Amino acid sequence: LLIFSQKSLNLMKPFGPSGMFYYLLLMANSVCALSSRLAGGCQLLKGGKKGYDDALIGYGKALSIRLRVLGENSYDVNVSHHSIGQVLKFKGQNEQALESFRKAQLIFLNEVGEDHVNTIVCNKSINRVLQKRKEDEENKKEAEEKISQRQKRKEAKKKQDRKRRKNSSKSSSTDPKRNAK
Repeated sequence: LLIFSQKSLNLMKPFGPSGMFYYLLLMANSVCALSSRLAGGCQLLKGGKKGYDDALIGYGKALSIRLRVLGENSYDVNVSHHSIGQVLKFKGQNEQALESFRKAQLIFLNEVGEDHVNTIVCNKSINRVLQKRKEDEENKKEAEEKISQRQKRKEAKKKQDRKRRKNSSKSSSTDPKRNAK
């Protein structure tokens, strides 16, 4: 890729700034496509965390190029934010994913409107993360309740055992047959 990029860069020099602009966009899109393949492959393999990390690095590089070349409110920048959010969601980093999705949502709403397919997809992604957060909180509460109930049962059993021991020691000391032996 580095050799390709050096050759491409030399080929674009005669075209001046506009050639460089298109070259940088081409590179950002290539990095983004590669990152997308990495993330998709990880999703299929279920557990290639290294691939998710590589995809995040690639999407981050594509995002920085797109921000530099196109500016913050560009449609392609939004796509990068959304893609980063997807990878973060797959990694289980829901809060960071939500942040990326919300950045994309805000710009999608301003650039293409609320009825555009990408805005709708972004809204669904946000809703999924919020739903996951809600489920996680409910599961955490259930787990805490189970632990609390288990602890109460253990304490009740210990208390019962202490009573038995106390009663058995009282009965053995008052039992004349046991004392005679």
